[in-house]
Amino acid sequence: MAAMSTSVGTRLLVMVLSATLAVTQGYWVGVGQADVTGPAADVNMMGYAMPAQTTGGIHFRLRARAFVFGDDEAANDPNATRVAFVSLDACMGTQAVTDAVVSRLEKRFPGVYSAETISISGTHTHSAPAGFLQNVLFQVPSLGFVHEAFESFVSGIVEAIARAHESARAGRKMEVSRAAMAPGEANINRSPSGYANNPKEERELYGHNTDLNATVLRIEESDGTPVGMVNWFSVHGTSMPNTNHLISGDNKGYASQLFDAWYNGPEVLTGNGSFVSAFASTNLGDVSPNINGTFCSDSGEPCEELHSTCHGFNEQCHGRGPSDDPFESTRIVGTRQAEFARKLYDRVEGAALVRAAVDGPIKSAHVYRDMSNLEVELEGGKTVRTCKPALGYSFAAGTTDGPGAFDFVQSEKSTNPLWEMLRNILKKPSDELKACQHPKPVLLPTGEMTEPYPWHPVVMPISIFQIGYQLAIINVPSEFTTMAGRRMRAAVRAKLVEGGGFDAQNGVVVIAGLANEYSSYVTTLEEYEVQRYEAASTLYGPYTHAGYVQEAVKLAGALNSDTKPSSGPAPPSLMGHQISLLPPPLPDTVPMGSHFGDVKTDVEASYDLAPDTLVSATFWSANPRNNMRLGGTYLTVEYQNTSGVWEVIATDSEFETRFIYQKLSAISLHSVATVEWRPGQALRKIVPGKYRLRHFGDRKHLTGRISSFEGTSRVFELQAAPPRRYGGSWAEAF
Repeated sequence: MAAMSTSVGTRLLVMVLSATLAVTQGYWVGVGQADVTGPAADVNMMGYAMPAQTTGGIHFRLRARAFVFGDDEAANDPNATRVAFVSLDACMGTQAVTDAVVSRLEKRFPGVYSAETISISGTHTHSAPAGFLQNVLFQVPSLGFVHEAFESFVSGIVEAIARAHESARAGRKMEVSRAAMAPGEANINRSPSGYANNPKEERELYGHNTDLNATVLRIEESDGTPVGMVNWFSVHGTSMPNTNHLISGDNKGYASQLFDAWYNGPEVLTGNGSFVSAFASTNLGDVSPNINGTFCSDSGEPCEELHSTCHGFNEQCHGRGPSDDPFESTRIVGTRQAEFARKLYDRVEGAALVRAAVDGPIKSAHVYRDMSNLEVELEGGKTVRTCKPALGYSFAAGTTDGPGAFDFVQSEKSTNPLWEMLRNILKKPSDELKACQHPKPVLLPTGEMTEPYPWHPVVMPISIFQIGYQLAIINVPSEFTTMAGRRMRAAVRAKLVEGGGFDAQNGVVVIAGLANEYSSYVTTLEEYEVQRYEAASTLYGPYTHAGYVQEAVKLAGALNSDTKPSSGPAPPSLMGHQISLLPPPLPDTVPMGSHFGDVKTDVEASYDLAPDTLVSATFWSANPRNNMRLGGTYLTVEYQNTSGVWEVIATDSEFETRFIYQKLSAISLHSVATVEWRPGQALRKIVPGKYRLRHFGDRKHLTGRISSFEGTSRVFELQAAPPRRYGGSWAEAF
C-alpha cells in the first residue's frame, strides 16, 4: 500500500507541475479531411434498412475528418506514440474498413498507425451508402456487399489521415471544454419509457433523459491561431427521413460545414480550407433530433408512449421537428450544435462548465473481445456471461425516427406464432440462446446463423485514447443509450482518476460511438427489461453493457500502469466470402438529336435574390456510379466576376445545392440530372449579377468504356433585390 500511495502521489505531483507549465507545453497535432461520398445512384442507404431507400443524388458530399495526436517528440521520433481519430460521415465504422485503412496507411507511413491507434467513428448519418459492412444482416437491404461504397470510404479515410499527418506540426496547443445545451434544443429521448426504468436516484443525478453535454477539443497554433475542433454531442443522424434519396451528412455534417466556414472564411469552398472541424457521434442510442416529439401522421395526436403506436400500430408514429421540412430540420439542428460549440471554442465568458488546457502524455490502449461469450463480474461478485447475438421482436418495429412495418411494436416481450413459423424457416433459435437473451423474445437468432457467412460479428474492438490528463476518448463499436453512456464514462473516469494520471477536477471522458466495427445498440440492464427498439437491438443479451464497461475499465487500468493489455482474439475477415447482388450500371443513352450534357429544361432568364429563390436546370445525363468523382463534383454554380471570368462559388459539397439523378423509367437507358441552387441558403455573400449552372458527368458506352461530358445552362441574372436572412442567426457571422 505504501508503494502504491507513493506512486499515486508522484503522479499527482507531476500533474501539478505539468499544469504550471501548460503555457509552454505543445503537441504534434495535424488535421485533414477528404471526400468519401460514394455511389450517388442505385445503392441502398445504411441506417433505416428500407430496401426502397436508394441513392438518387447528393444533398451535400460526405467527408472523413481526421485528427492525429502525438507528443512533441512525434515530429522527429518515428517510435513516438501517435493516435488518429477520424469522424466519418457514414452510418458507422466497420472492421473491414478499418483493416483496409490500416493496410494502406502501412504502405504510406510504415510502422506509424495500426488498428490499435486508429478510431474511425461514424457520425451515424442515415443518408449515406450501405454495403460496406461484411456481415449478412447489414447487407440484406443493399443486396450484399457494394464495392464502390467500400472503396470510397477506405480511400477517403486514408487520404484524410495522410493529410492530417502531413499537416501536423509540433508546438500546437489543445484545450478541452464542456457545457450543457438547453433541454430540447437539439435532441430528445425517443425511448423515454425505457429510460424511465433506470433507478430513480440515478436519473435524479442528471435531471434530464438525454445527454445534454457538448464537449469541444480546441486545437490551435502556439500563438492561438485556430487549427481545428472536435465536438462530441449526442444526437442521431436522422433529421433526414427514410423517404430521402439524396446523400447527406445530415445535421452533424452540416454543423461541420458551417463551423469550417466560420474559421476558413465563407468564400472558401467546403472541404478546401486548412481549418477542420468534426461533430462526432457519441452515446446517441436513444437520442433523436426530431425535437417536437412523436405524432400520429393521420390525426396529428401524440403517439402512445410505451409502444410508440397509433391505434395499436407503429407505422404512423413519427418523430417531428423542429421543422416539417427535413432539409430545414437538418439545418436548424446542425446550426444549433455549431453555434453552441462556437461559444466553447471561442472561450465566451461563462459558456463553459469545464475548461482546461491539455497537458500530459498521449496514450492508447486497445483490445478485441468476443462479446458473444464474455465472462462478466457484476457488482457484488456475481459472475454472468454474455450471449450469442440475437435480435428481438421490437427490432422489427423500428423507431419513431423510422418506423418498421407489419404488426411489430416496441416494448414487445411476447412471441407470435406466425412470425415464429416464418423465422424457423431461416433458423430456429436454440433453447440456450432464448434463455440467455431473456426477457428478449428472439426474432432472429443471428449468432446461430452462419450461411452464407455470419450474420452478426462477435469479436469487437474497444480502445481508449488519452489526450493528456484532461481528455479520454472511449472508442466503442456500438450505439450506447444515454444512461449506458453515462455509466461507462463515470466508471472509466473513476478508474483513471484513481490511477493518479487524470485530472480529477477538469478531466473529461467522452464516448466515440460506432467506432471501427458495429455491434448495434447497448442499453442498461434496466432498459433491456423494457425491450424498446434499442434493447431489442442489444445483441449480446442483458449483460452486454456490463461487459463493455468491465473491459473499458480494464483498459483504463492499463493506461494507469502503462501496461499493454492482452489483445484478445483477432477479428475474422470475411472479405473473401462477400456476395454482391447489385447489378452494375447499364449503358447510358440519350434521345435522338440530343447529347449528354444538353440542357433539357433550362433556368429562367432572371431571379429575385430572395430567401426562397430556387434556381434549377435539368440536363441529359448518365449514371453517377460510372464515376463517383471523389474530390470532385457533379455540379458547379458559377458567377461572372467584374473581370468577366467565371468563378466557381458552389459545388455539390455545399448545403445550398442539390444534385438530383433520375432514370426516366425502369426499362429506359435515358436519365436526367437536375441541378438546384438556393442562393438564400448560401454561407457566402451572394451578390446580384450574372450566374450559370454547370453539370459534369460520365457515361457508359455499350462497349463498357467510360467517357466524361459536361453541360452548361444559359446565363441568368440575379436581380438586385436586397437579400433577407435565411432563418438562423449564423447569417450574422458574415
